[in-house]
Amino acid sequence: MQRGKSIFEAIESEFEAAMEGIEELKVSDSIGSGDDEEQCASGLL
Repeated sequence: MQRGKSIFEAIESEFEAAMEGIEELKVSDSIGSGDDEEQCASGLL
């Protein structure tokens, strides 16, 4: 069971990191500070 728990914890930490990245993109979109950020964001996708 320990291995299953560690897999779940890894997925959870990846999900949290993804959510933080989405929040950062939302903030940069609302600021609208230029094309450079949009190019960086589209490069990640």
